Amino acid sequence: MSHAGEIRASVLKFFSSHPIVGIVSFIASLLSIAAIVYTLAIGRDSRELAYRINPVKTSIVRSGQYGPLSVFVGLSKIETDVTAIQVAVWNRGRLPIFSGDVIEGVQLILKPSAKILDAEITKTSRSLIGLAIIDRNDDEGRLSLSWKVLEHNDGGVVQIILAGIMDTDVEVIGAIIGQPHITRINNPKDIPYQQRTLTTSLRGMLLSFTVFFPALSLLGILLIIIRNGVSSIKTGVNPGITKSDIKFFIRYFLYGILSLIGYLIIPAPSPRPPFGF
Repeated sequence: MSHAGEIRASVLKFFSSHPIVGIVSFIASLLSIAAIVYTLAIGRDSRELAYRINPVKTSIVRSGQYGPLSVFVGLSKIETDVTAIQVAVWNRGRLPIFSGDVIEGVQLILKPSAKILDAEITKTSRSLIGLAIIDRNDDEGRLSLSWKVLEHNDGGVVQIILAGIMDTDVEVIGAIIGQPHITRINNPKDIPYQQRTLTTSLRGMLLSFTVFFPALSLLGILLIIIRNGVSSIKTGVNPGITKSDIKFFIRYFLYGILSLIGYLIIPAPSPRPPFGF
């Protein structure tokens, strides 16, 4: 066997039989299969209205902070803290949500109940979606939303100024076709540590595979170029690309593609609104 042939044989033998490469390939295969199953079973087209509360809440006024100074809204004196909370509401699904798809009106409710001093839409993904506040019950601390249509990642941010403490929570209730409850996206600190760590590690591993396997294919191409160059110089014969070479490229490039698909379809532990806060 020529020196070039020995190089080629040793390279392919290493990548096809080395234990570490074999283990990594096996893991990538399992993750790729899981990604395909997830895509077929769960990732199909659907509607999903979701909301997330901005973890950064603004304390506008603290009761008693200004001594004899009093805060009034209209003619009413405010005896409690005044806080600003932002809530993002958007469609995470692939199917659009039309106003006619709403079975039970979508409402934002303060918990515990607190008086709403002001509320407005501060940001929308697009002006044409027609996101609006259509009804407010300030004393009960609730308001209703409406829209023309929410396509994928469409939505907006509702800012509520309330007479209450910063720990006041917001719950979004309602129902649309195919979704009896609105999905709440928890802030990272609200997600169990084990779940957050597992998801982050899995996404990190898949992202690493996305880089590793194509890089392996490129390394194989480089070695084949070197092999062919050495063979041409020594024997005057260029062996070209063999069937084994092609199988090698396809195999690891496919692993990289499937790893990328898995990374993209596994959601981050706490996705932010696509349009921000």
